[in-house]
Amino acid sequence: MNIFIVNNSQQNCGVYQYGKRFGNICIKSKKYNFMYFEMNSENEFVEMFNKHKPKAVIYNYLSGTMPWVTPTLVQQYREIGIKQYLIVHNSYYPFFDYYLHQNPYHPDVDANNFALPRPLFDYKKFKYKKEDDVLKIGTFGFGFKCKYIDQICKIVNEQITDRKVQINLHLTESHYSPNWNTIESIKQDCFNQITNDNIKLNITHDFLSDEEMLKFLYKNDLNIFFYEKYPDNFYNGISSTIDYALSVKKPLAICKSNMFSHIWDVQPSICVEDNSLLQIMKNGFAPLEEKYNSWTNDKFLNMLESIIDTTTNTEIMNFNSDAKQDQFVANILNFKKDGYCVDIGSYHSVTSNNTYCFQDSGWTSISVEIESRFNESYSSRKSGVHLNENALQVNYKNVFEEYEFPKIIDYLSLDVDTVSTDVLKILPLDEYRFRVITIEHDGYLYGDKYRQEQRNILSSHGYFLLCANVYVEQPGYEGKEFPFEDWWIDPSEFSVELIDKIKSENEYPSRIITKFNQ
Repeated sequence: MNIFIVNNSQQNCGVYQYGKRFGNICIKSKKYNFMYFEMNSENEFVEMFNKHKPKAVIYNYLSGTMPWVTPTLVQQYREIGIKQYLIVHNSYYPFFDYYLHQNPYHPDVDANNFALPRPLFDYKKFKYKKEDDVLKIGTFGFGFKCKYIDQICKIVNEQITDRKVQINLHLTESHYSPNWNTIESIKQDCFNQITNDNIKLNITHDFLSDEEMLKFLYKNDLNIFFYEKYPDNFYNGISSTIDYALSVKKPLAICKSNMFSHIWDVQPSICVEDNSLLQIMKNGFAPLEEKYNSWTNDKFLNMLESIIDTTTNTEIMNFNSDAKQDQFVANILNFKKDGYCVDIGSYHSVTSNNTYCFQDSGWTSISVEIESRFNESYSSRKSGVHLNENALQVNYKNVFEEYEFPKIIDYLSLDVDTVSTDVLKILPLDEYRFRVITIEHDGYLYGDKYRQEQRNILSSHGYFLLCANVYVEQPGYEGKEFPFEDWWIDPSEFSVELIDKIKSENEYPSRIITKFNQ
Protein backbone atom coordinates (compact mmCIF):
# COMPACT_ATOMS: atom_id res chain seq x y z
CA MET A 1 0.00 0.00 0.00
CA ASN A 2 1.40 3.41 -0.97
CA ILE A 3 1.41 6.05 1.77
CA PHE A 4 2.52 9.62 1.08
CA ILE A 5 4.54 11.68 3.54
CA VAL A 6 4.24 15.29 2.40
CA ASN A 7 6.71 17.93 3.57
CA ASN A 8 7.61 21.47 2.52
CA SER A 9 10.99 22.05 0.86
CA GLN A 10 12.55 24.86 2.93
CA GLN A 11 15.49 23.32 4.80
CA ASN A 12 16.01 26.27 7.17
CA CYS A 13 12.85 25.30 9.02
CA GLY A 14 12.38 23.17 12.12
CA VAL A 15 9.10 21.78 10.80
CA TYR A 16 10.86 20.69 7.61
CA GLN A 17 13.67 19.03 9.55
CA TYR A 18 11.21 17.01 11.63
CA GLY A 19 9.35 15.91 8.51
CA LYS A 20 12.57 14.87 6.82
CA ARG A 21 13.60 12.70 9.80
CA PHE A 22 10.09 11.26 9.90
CA GLY A 23 10.27 10.37 6.21
CA ASN A 24 13.79 8.92 6.36
CA ILE A 25 12.71 6.48 9.06
CA CYS A 26 9.45 5.53 7.34
CA ILE A 27 10.98 4.62 4.01
CA LYS A 28 12.75 1.75 5.81
CA SER A 29 9.39 0.03 6.31
CA LYS A 30 9.01 -3.44 4.82
CA LYS A 31 5.27 -3.44 5.49
CA TYR A 32 4.11 -0.26 3.74
CA ASN A 33 5.50 1.66 0.81
CA PHE A 34 5.99 5.04 2.46
CA MET A 35 6.81 7.66 -0.18
CA TYR A 36 8.44 10.90 0.96
CA PHE A 37 7.78 14.07 -1.06
CA GLU A 38 8.70 17.70 -0.71
CA MET A 39 5.94 19.75 -2.33
CA ASN A 40 5.06 23.40 -2.62
CA SER A 41 1.73 23.41 -4.45
CA GLU A 42 -1.55 21.60 -4.85
CA ASN A 43 -0.69 20.94 -8.49
CA GLU A 44 2.42 18.99 -7.46
CA PHE A 45 0.36 16.99 -4.99
CA VAL A 46 -2.37 16.16 -7.50
CA GLU A 47 0.18 15.08 -10.10
CA MET A 48 1.94 12.72 -7.68
CA PHE A 49 -1.35 11.46 -6.27
CA ASN A 50 -2.67 10.54 -9.71
CA LYS A 51 0.61 8.83 -10.54
CA HIS A 52 1.00 6.73 -7.37
CA LYS A 53 -2.58 6.52 -6.00
CA PRO A 54 -1.76 6.30 -2.28
CA LYS A 55 -4.30 4.96 0.19
CA ALA A 56 -3.20 7.39 2.91
CA VAL A 57 -1.43 10.75 3.20
CA ILE A 58 0.59 12.06 6.16
CA TYR A 59 0.96 15.85 6.08
CA ASN A 60 3.83 17.55 7.91
CA TYR A 61 1.70 20.66 7.94
CA LEU A 62 1.51 24.11 9.41
CA SER A 63 -0.57 26.77 7.68
CA GLY A 64 2.53 28.90 7.18
CA THR A 65 4.67 26.15 5.64
CA MET A 66 2.13 24.47 3.34
CA PRO A 67 -0.73 26.95 2.80
CA TRP A 68 -1.92 24.98 -0.23
CA VAL A 69 -3.18 22.21 2.04
CA THR A 70 -6.73 23.36 2.76
CA PRO A 71 -9.88 21.86 4.32
CA THR A 72 -11.32 21.70 0.82
CA LEU A 73 -8.37 19.65 -0.46
CA VAL A 74 -8.49 17.26 2.49
CA GLN A 75 -12.24 16.84 2.13
CA GLN A 76 -11.90 16.15 -1.59
CA TYR A 77 -9.61 13.20 -0.94
CA ARG A 78 -11.56 12.04 2.10
CA GLU A 79 -14.58 11.60 -0.15
CA ILE A 80 -12.70 9.04 -2.25
CA GLY A 81 -11.66 7.10 0.84
CA ILE A 82 -8.15 8.45 1.45
CA LYS A 83 -7.06 8.42 5.09
CA GLN A 84 -5.30 11.67 6.00
CA TYR A 85 -3.05 12.31 8.98
CA LEU A 86 -1.62 15.48 10.49
CA ILE A 87 1.76 15.57 12.20
CA VAL A 88 0.91 17.93 15.05
CA HIS A 89 3.51 20.59 15.82
CA ASN A 90 2.30 23.51 17.95
CA SER A 91 -1.05 24.11 16.26
CA TYR A 92 -4.13 21.93 15.90
CA TYR A 93 -6.12 21.89 12.65
CA PRO A 94 -9.50 20.16 12.94
CA PHE A 95 -10.01 19.06 9.33
CA PHE A 96 -7.84 15.92 9.20
CA ASP A 97 -8.87 12.34 9.99
CA TYR A 98 -6.11 11.42 12.42
CA TYR A 99 -3.47 13.25 14.46
CA LEU A 100 0.11 12.12 15.08
CA HIS A 101 1.43 13.89 18.16
CA GLN A 102 5.17 14.47 18.59
CA ASN A 103 4.97 14.32 22.36
CA PRO A 104 5.62 10.65 23.23
CA TYR A 105 3.53 11.20 26.37
CA HIS A 106 0.63 13.02 24.76
CA PRO A 107 -2.13 12.92 27.40
CA ASP A 108 -5.18 12.59 25.14
CA VAL A 109 -4.70 9.46 23.05
CA ASP A 110 -7.89 8.07 21.51
CA ALA A 111 -9.20 6.59 18.24
CA ASN A 112 -8.09 9.68 16.31
CA ASN A 113 -5.08 10.88 18.30
CA PHE A 114 -1.81 8.97 18.61
CA ALA A 115 1.48 9.59 20.41
CA LEU A 116 4.68 8.90 18.49
CA PRO A 117 8.17 8.10 19.76
CA ARG A 118 10.76 10.73 18.91
CA PRO A 119 12.38 10.28 15.47
CA LEU A 120 16.04 9.99 16.43
CA PHE A 121 18.89 9.49 14.03
CA ASP A 122 20.45 6.06 13.69
CA TYR A 123 23.83 7.67 14.21
CA LYS A 124 27.07 5.84 13.47
CA LYS A 125 29.85 7.45 15.48
CA PHE A 126 32.91 8.57 13.56
CA LYS A 127 36.47 8.29 14.77
CA TYR A 128 37.26 11.35 16.85
CA LYS A 129 40.21 11.81 19.18
CA LYS A 130 40.23 14.81 21.45
CA GLU A 131 43.64 16.48 21.25
CA ASP A 132 43.46 19.04 24.07
CA ASP A 133 42.03 19.48 27.56
CA VAL A 134 39.60 22.21 26.56
CA LEU A 135 36.08 21.51 27.75
CA LYS A 136 33.73 21.91 24.79
CA ILE A 137 30.12 22.91 25.47
CA GLY A 138 27.78 23.31 22.51
CA THR A 139 24.33 24.38 21.45
CA PHE A 140 22.63 25.09 18.15
CA GLY A 141 19.40 26.29 16.64
CA PHE A 142 17.66 29.11 14.85
CA GLY A 143 18.71 32.34 16.49
CA PHE A 144 15.70 33.44 18.52
CA LYS A 145 15.70 35.24 21.86
CA CYS A 146 13.30 32.64 23.29
CA LYS A 147 16.16 30.12 23.31
CA TYR A 148 18.14 32.18 25.86
CA ILE A 149 21.54 31.47 24.32
CA ASP A 150 23.03 34.28 26.40
CA GLN A 151 21.83 32.55 29.59
CA ILE A 152 23.67 29.40 28.53
CA CYS A 153 26.84 31.49 28.33
CA LYS A 154 26.04 33.04 31.69
CA ILE A 155 25.64 29.73 33.52
CA VAL A 156 28.87 28.38 32.00
CA ASN A 157 30.67 31.55 33.05
CA GLU A 158 29.32 31.26 36.59
CA GLN A 159 29.87 27.55 37.15
CA ILE A 160 33.13 26.67 35.36
CA THR A 161 36.00 28.89 36.41
CA ASP A 162 38.99 26.55 36.71
CA ARG A 163 39.09 24.88 33.30
CA LYS A 164 39.53 26.06 29.77
CA VAL A 165 36.15 26.12 28.06
CA GLN A 166 35.10 26.61 24.47
CA ILE A 167 31.44 27.37 23.98
CA ASN A 168 30.42 26.33 20.46
CA LEU A 169 27.37 28.25 19.32
CA HIS A 170 25.86 27.42 15.94
CA LEU A 171 23.12 29.92 15.13
CA THR A 172 21.30 30.09 11.81
CA GLU A 173 18.44 32.03 10.28
CA SER A 174 14.99 30.50 9.90
CA HIS A 175 13.49 30.70 6.40
CA TYR A 176 10.04 31.63 7.68
CA SER A 177 11.30 34.12 10.28
CA PRO A 178 14.44 35.83 8.92
CA ASN A 179 16.26 37.08 11.98
CA TRP A 180 19.85 38.09 11.23
CA ASN A 181 19.57 41.26 13.31
CA THR A 182 18.37 39.16 16.23
CA ILE A 183 21.30 36.78 15.80
CA GLU A 184 23.75 39.70 15.89
CA SER A 185 22.07 40.94 19.06
CA ILE A 186 22.27 37.46 20.65
CA LYS A 187 25.97 37.23 19.80
CA GLN A 188 26.65 40.51 21.55
CA ASP A 189 24.59 39.41 24.56
CA CYS A 190 26.67 36.23 24.73
CA PHE A 191 29.99 38.10 24.66
CA ASN A 192 28.66 40.36 27.41
CA GLN A 193 28.01 37.35 29.64
CA ILE A 194 31.58 36.03 29.40
CA THR A 195 33.74 37.69 32.03
CA ASN A 196 36.22 34.89 32.72
CA ASP A 197 39.40 34.55 30.67
CA ASN A 198 39.16 30.75 30.67
CA ILE A 199 36.06 30.82 28.41
CA LYS A 200 36.11 31.41 24.67
CA LEU A 201 33.20 31.69 22.28
CA ASN A 202 33.19 29.99 18.90
CA ILE A 203 30.18 31.14 16.85
CA THR A 204 29.27 29.73 13.42
CA HIS A 205 26.35 30.35 11.10
CA ASP A 206 26.50 28.27 7.91
CA PHE A 207 23.61 25.86 7.47
CA LEU A 208 24.77 22.34 8.30
CA SER A 209 23.59 19.04 6.89
CA ASP A 210 22.25 16.49 9.36
CA GLU A 211 25.55 14.60 9.31
CA GLU A 212 27.52 17.80 9.91
CA MET A 213 25.23 18.80 12.78
CA LEU A 214 25.59 15.40 14.43
CA LYS A 215 29.38 15.65 14.18
CA PHE A 216 29.21 19.12 15.71
CA LEU A 217 27.31 17.75 18.70
CA TYR A 218 29.41 14.61 19.04
CA LYS A 219 32.60 16.64 19.40
CA ASN A 220 31.20 18.48 22.42
CA ASP A 221 31.68 17.22 25.96
CA LEU A 222 28.30 18.64 26.90
CA ASN A 223 25.38 19.89 24.82
CA ILE A 224 22.99 22.31 26.45
CA PHE A 225 19.65 23.77 25.40
CA PHE A 226 17.42 26.40 26.94
CA TYR A 227 14.00 27.55 25.87
CA GLU A 228 11.30 29.87 27.11
CA LYS A 229 9.22 28.47 29.96
CA TYR A 230 5.66 28.64 28.67
CA PRO A 231 2.60 28.52 30.96
CA ASP A 232 1.38 25.04 31.82
CA ASN A 233 -1.78 25.52 29.73
CA PHE A 234 0.16 26.63 26.63
CA TYR A 235 1.51 23.93 24.32
CA ASN A 236 4.23 25.04 21.93
CA GLY A 237 5.33 21.60 20.81
CA ILE A 238 8.45 19.55 21.53
CA SER A 239 11.88 20.87 20.58
CA SER A 240 13.55 18.89 17.80
CA THR A 241 17.05 19.96 18.84
CA ILE A 242 16.89 17.28 21.52
CA ASP A 243 16.52 14.57 18.87
CA TYR A 244 19.90 15.52 17.45
CA ALA A 245 21.51 15.69 20.88
CA LEU A 246 20.13 12.33 22.00
CA SER A 247 21.24 10.68 18.78
CA VAL A 248 24.94 11.27 19.51
CA LYS A 249 24.63 9.98 23.10
CA LYS A 250 26.67 12.72 24.77
CA PRO A 251 25.84 14.36 28.14
CA LEU A 252 22.93 16.76 27.83
CA ALA A 253 21.74 19.67 29.98
CA ILE A 254 18.39 21.50 29.69
CA CYS A 255 16.26 23.99 31.55
CA LYS A 256 12.74 23.16 32.71
CA SER A 257 10.97 24.46 29.63
CA ASN A 258 7.93 22.46 28.54
CA MET A 259 9.59 22.28 25.13
CA PHE A 260 11.75 19.63 26.82
CA SER A 261 9.00 18.07 28.94
CA HIS A 262 9.57 14.64 27.37
CA ILE A 263 13.02 14.34 29.02
CA TRP A 264 12.97 16.58 32.08
CA ASP A 265 11.88 13.70 34.35
CA VAL A 266 15.04 11.58 33.99
CA GLN A 267 17.13 10.76 37.03
CA PRO A 268 19.69 11.88 37.93
CA SER A 269 18.28 15.16 36.70
CA ILE A 270 19.73 16.84 33.62
CA CYS A 271 17.97 20.13 34.46
CA VAL A 272 20.22 23.04 35.40
CA GLU A 273 17.70 24.00 38.08
CA ASP A 274 18.53 20.72 39.86
CA ASN A 275 22.18 19.92 39.05
CA SER A 276 25.37 21.74 38.13
CA LEU A 277 26.81 21.45 34.65
CA LEU A 278 29.83 19.55 35.97
CA GLN A 279 27.58 17.05 37.77
CA ILE A 280 25.45 16.57 34.66
CA MET A 281 28.64 15.88 32.67
CA LYS A 282 29.89 13.49 35.34
CA ASN A 283 26.64 11.52 35.16
CA GLY A 284 27.19 11.08 31.44
CA PHE A 285 24.49 9.78 29.13
CA ALA A 286 23.22 7.14 31.57
CA PRO A 287 20.15 9.16 32.73
CA LEU A 288 18.94 9.32 29.12
CA GLU A 289 19.67 5.73 28.11
CA GLU A 290 16.12 4.50 28.75
CA LYS A 291 14.63 7.35 26.69
CA TYR A 292 17.06 6.67 23.87
CA ASN A 293 16.22 2.96 23.82
CA SER A 294 12.48 3.62 23.76
CA TRP A 295 12.79 5.92 20.71
CA THR A 296 14.81 3.81 18.33
CA ASN A 297 13.99 3.87 14.63
CA ASP A 298 12.52 0.38 14.89
CA LYS A 299 10.17 1.40 17.70
CA PHE A 300 9.15 4.57 15.88
CA LEU A 301 8.39 2.57 12.74
CA ASN A 302 6.57 -0.19 14.62
CA MET A 303 4.35 2.37 16.30
CA LEU A 304 3.53 4.16 13.08
CA GLU A 305 2.83 0.90 11.25
CA SER A 306 0.50 -0.12 14.08
CA ILE A 307 -1.36 3.19 13.75
CA ILE A 308 -1.67 2.69 9.99
CA ASP A 309 -2.89 -0.89 10.58
CA THR A 310 -5.59 0.30 12.93
CA THR A 311 -6.80 3.32 11.02
CA THR A 312 -6.74 1.92 7.50
CA ASN A 313 -8.66 -1.15 8.64
CA THR A 314 -11.47 1.26 9.41
CA GLU A 315 -13.77 1.04 6.44
CA ILE A 316 -12.60 3.13 3.51
CA MET A 317 -15.71 4.13 1.60
CA ASN A 318 -16.34 5.79 -1.72
CA PHE A 319 -19.13 8.19 -0.87
CA ASN A 320 -21.79 8.91 -3.49
CA SER A 321 -24.38 11.21 -1.91
CA ASP A 322 -24.86 14.66 -3.38
CA ALA A 323 -24.93 16.26 0.09
CA LYS A 324 -22.73 13.88 2.09
CA GLN A 325 -25.62 12.07 3.75
CA ASP A 326 -23.80 8.75 3.41
CA GLN A 327 -20.64 10.20 4.93
CA PHE A 328 -22.63 11.61 7.85
CA VAL A 329 -24.29 8.23 8.46
CA ALA A 330 -21.00 6.33 8.20
CA ASN A 331 -19.37 8.63 10.75
CA ILE A 332 -22.17 8.76 13.27
CA LEU A 333 -22.55 4.97 13.15
CA ASN A 334 -18.78 4.58 13.51
CA PHE A 335 -18.42 2.91 10.09
CA LYS A 336 -20.67 0.07 11.11
CA LYS A 337 -20.63 -3.20 9.19
CA ASP A 338 -23.60 -5.45 8.39
CA GLY A 339 -26.23 -2.77 8.86
CA TYR A 340 -29.70 -2.22 7.41
CA CYS A 341 -30.95 0.75 5.45
CA VAL A 342 -34.09 1.95 3.69
CA ASP A 343 -33.65 4.34 0.77
CA ILE A 344 -36.92 5.88 -0.45
CA GLY A 345 -36.47 7.97 -3.57
CA SER A 346 -33.18 6.20 -4.20
CA TYR A 347 -32.60 7.36 -7.80
CA HIS A 348 -29.70 5.54 -9.55
CA SER A 349 -28.13 2.69 -7.55
CA VAL A 350 -24.71 4.37 -7.60
CA THR A 351 -24.86 7.95 -8.87
CA SER A 352 -26.10 10.45 -6.25
CA ASN A 353 -27.19 7.53 -4.10
CA ASN A 354 -27.31 7.75 -0.31
CA THR A 355 -26.86 4.05 0.48
CA TYR A 356 -24.64 2.51 -2.21
CA CYS A 357 -21.43 3.07 -0.23
CA PHE A 358 -22.66 0.72 2.52
CA GLN A 359 -22.78 -2.29 0.18
CA ASP A 360 -19.12 -3.18 0.66
CA SER A 361 -19.64 -3.09 4.42
CA GLY A 362 -22.22 -5.86 4.25
CA TRP A 363 -25.36 -3.77 4.62
CA THR A 364 -28.78 -4.96 3.46
CA SER A 365 -30.87 -2.33 1.67
CA ILE A 366 -34.43 -1.74 0.58
CA SER A 367 -34.51 0.80 -2.22
CA VAL A 368 -37.65 2.40 -3.60
CA GLU A 369 -37.56 4.37 -6.88
CA ILE A 370 -40.42 5.09 -9.26
CA GLU A 371 -38.19 5.62 -12.32
CA SER A 372 -37.85 2.31 -14.20
CA ARG A 373 -34.84 3.56 -16.21
CA PHE A 374 -32.68 2.97 -13.12
CA ASN A 375 -33.72 -0.66 -12.55
CA GLU A 376 -30.69 -2.20 -14.23
CA SER A 377 -28.29 -0.22 -12.04
CA TYR A 378 -29.53 -2.12 -8.98
CA SER A 379 -28.39 -5.50 -10.30
CA SER A 380 -25.02 -4.96 -8.62
CA ARG A 381 -26.52 -4.68 -5.13
CA LYS A 382 -25.20 -7.53 -3.02
CA SER A 383 -27.99 -7.80 -0.49
CA GLY A 384 -31.56 -6.56 -0.23
CA VAL A 385 -34.20 -5.57 -2.75
CA HIS A 386 -35.02 -2.78 -5.20
CA LEU A 387 -38.69 -1.84 -5.63
CA ASN A 388 -39.58 0.02 -8.83
CA GLU A 389 -42.75 1.43 -7.33
CA ASN A 390 -44.52 4.61 -6.31
CA ALA A 391 -43.24 5.34 -2.81
CA LEU A 392 -46.78 6.18 -1.65
CA GLN A 393 -48.11 2.79 -2.67
CA VAL A 394 -45.65 0.55 -0.84
CA ASN A 395 -46.74 -1.40 2.24
CA TYR A 396 -43.54 -0.82 4.18
CA LYS A 397 -44.46 -3.01 7.12
CA ASN A 398 -44.99 -6.01 4.82
CA VAL A 399 -41.74 -5.32 2.99
CA PHE A 400 -39.78 -5.05 6.24
CA GLU A 401 -41.26 -8.33 7.43
CA GLU A 402 -40.73 -10.11 4.10
CA TYR A 403 -37.06 -9.22 4.04
CA GLU A 404 -36.64 -9.85 7.77
CA PHE A 405 -35.50 -6.38 8.69
CA PRO A 406 -34.82 -5.87 12.40
CA LYS A 407 -37.09 -3.70 14.52
CA ILE A 408 -34.25 -1.19 14.83
CA ILE A 409 -33.05 -0.21 11.34
CA ASP A 410 -29.80 1.72 11.00
CA TYR A 411 -30.67 4.31 8.40
CA LEU A 412 -33.67 5.79 6.60
CA SER A 413 -33.10 8.08 3.62
CA LEU A 414 -36.29 9.85 2.58
CA ASP A 415 -35.85 11.94 -0.58
CA VAL A 416 -39.02 12.11 -2.67
CA ASP A 417 -39.35 15.86 -3.09
CA THR A 418 -42.77 17.20 -2.12
CA VAL A 419 -44.18 13.83 -1.03
CA SER A 420 -41.53 13.03 1.59
CA THR A 421 -43.96 14.07 4.32
CA ASP A 422 -46.73 11.86 2.93
CA VAL A 423 -44.38 8.86 2.81
CA LEU A 424 -43.32 9.56 6.37
CA LYS A 425 -46.97 9.28 7.44
CA ILE A 426 -47.35 5.74 6.06
CA LEU A 427 -44.15 4.31 7.51
CA PRO A 428 -44.69 1.91 10.47
CA LEU A 429 -43.01 4.28 12.93
CA ASP A 430 -44.77 2.71 15.90
CA GLU A 431 -43.30 -0.72 15.16
CA TYR A 432 -39.91 0.06 13.64
CA ARG A 433 -37.28 2.55 14.68
CA PHE A 434 -34.39 4.10 12.77
CA ARG A 435 -31.05 5.06 14.27
CA VAL A 436 -30.50 7.81 11.69
CA ILE A 437 -32.91 9.59 9.34
CA THR A 438 -32.15 12.10 6.60
CA ILE A 439 -35.28 13.69 5.16
CA GLU A 440 -35.79 16.26 2.43
CA HIS A 441 -38.00 19.30 3.07
CA ASP A 442 -36.60 21.84 0.56
CA GLY A 443 -37.16 24.66 3.00
CA TYR A 444 -35.37 27.06 0.67
CA LEU A 445 -38.30 26.60 -1.75
CA TYR A 446 -41.27 25.90 0.49
CA GLY A 447 -40.41 27.29 3.91
CA ASP A 448 -42.31 25.39 6.62
CA LYS A 449 -44.90 23.91 4.24
CA TYR A 450 -43.46 20.39 4.62
CA ARG A 451 -40.72 20.92 7.18
CA GLN A 452 -42.85 21.68 10.21
CA GLU A 453 -45.16 18.69 9.80
CA GLN A 454 -42.15 16.39 9.36
CA ARG A 455 -40.67 17.76 12.55
CA ASN A 456 -43.91 17.31 14.45
CA ILE A 457 -44.21 13.67 13.36
CA LEU A 458 -40.62 12.69 14.12
CA SER A 459 -40.48 14.58 17.42
CA SER A 460 -43.69 12.87 18.55
CA HIS A 461 -41.99 9.51 17.96
CA GLY A 462 -39.02 10.41 20.13
CA TYR A 463 -36.51 11.36 17.44
CA PHE A 464 -33.98 14.15 17.96
CA LEU A 465 -33.26 16.80 15.31
CA LEU A 466 -29.47 16.69 15.28
CA CYS A 467 -28.76 18.79 12.17
CA ALA A 468 -31.54 21.21 11.27
CA ASN A 469 -31.73 22.89 7.89
CA VAL A 470 -28.72 21.29 6.25
CA TYR A 471 -27.65 23.45 3.30
CA VAL A 472 -27.37 22.39 -0.31
CA GLU A 473 -23.67 21.97 -1.09
CA GLN A 474 -22.94 21.06 -4.69
CA PRO A 475 -21.79 22.78 -7.90
CA GLY A 476 -23.88 25.85 -8.65
CA TYR A 477 -24.77 26.48 -5.01
CA GLU A 478 -21.40 27.74 -3.73
CA GLY A 479 -21.86 30.35 -1.03
CA LYS A 480 -25.64 30.04 -1.07
CA GLU A 481 -27.56 29.22 2.08
CA PHE A 482 -30.29 26.89 0.81
CA PRO A 483 -31.69 24.66 3.61
CA PHE A 484 -33.06 21.47 2.06
CA GLU A 485 -32.90 18.63 4.61
CA ASP A 486 -33.08 17.73 8.31
CA TRP A 487 -30.90 14.98 9.79
CA TRP A 488 -32.41 13.13 12.74
CA ILE A 489 -31.28 10.46 15.19
CA ASP A 490 -32.78 8.17 17.80
CA PRO A 491 -31.17 9.80 20.88
CA SER A 492 -31.22 6.55 22.83
CA GLU A 493 -28.63 5.13 20.42
CA PHE A 494 -25.95 7.80 20.87
CA SER A 495 -23.98 9.39 23.69
CA VAL A 496 -24.80 12.85 24.97
CA GLU A 497 -21.21 13.87 24.23
CA LEU A 498 -21.51 12.91 20.56
CA ILE A 499 -24.88 14.64 20.24
CA ASP A 500 -23.50 17.85 21.74
CA LYS A 501 -20.48 17.66 19.46
CA ILE A 502 -22.38 17.24 16.17
CA LYS A 503 -25.57 19.22 16.81
CA SER A 504 -25.96 22.05 14.31
CA GLU A 505 -28.42 24.32 12.55
CA ASN A 506 -28.15 26.07 9.18
CA GLU A 507 -24.85 24.43 8.29
CA TYR A 508 -23.10 23.01 5.23
CA PRO A 509 -22.68 19.20 5.14
CA SER A 510 -18.88 19.36 4.90
CA ARG A 511 -18.71 21.42 8.09
CA ILE A 512 -20.94 18.94 9.87
CA ILE A 513 -18.65 16.08 8.79
CA THR A 514 -15.61 17.99 10.03
CA LYS A 515 -17.06 18.00 13.56
CA PHE A 516 -16.50 14.25 13.86
CA ASN A 517 -12.73 14.85 13.76
CA GLN A 518 -12.61 17.72 16.24
